[in-house]
Amino acid sequence: ALAAVLVGSHFVGRQNAIERMLGKQLKLPARAWHTLNFGWACGFFIAGVLNLVVAYNFSEQFWVNYKLIGGFAITLIYLIITYAYLAAGGHLVEPDVADKARNTAP
Repeated sequence: ALAAVLVGSHFVGRQNAIERMLGKQLKLPARAWHTLNFGWACGFFIAGVLNLVVAYNFSEQFWVNYKLIGGFAITLIYLIITYAYLAAGGHLVEPDVADKARNTAP
């Protein structure tokens, strides 16, 4: 359901859901917002499929442990991937810091 909401938000309105939630904290180009939106949509879809696979193929106790530990681990992995993507694109440097670095370079 979350994946569908994220994908649907791309087609409704001027901003997707991720940009609406984080737009005041991060200033990113439109392409980066689209990539994050679809990346998180894929992540939620994968998490949902994994949840169904575990729920229907393993014991209830295993599923509970998976939800507790696996859900946190999957979210942490998505956060690391998001951070790496933003850092690689140079999107995490504050504009003032980047301008100062450019102006002081020889």
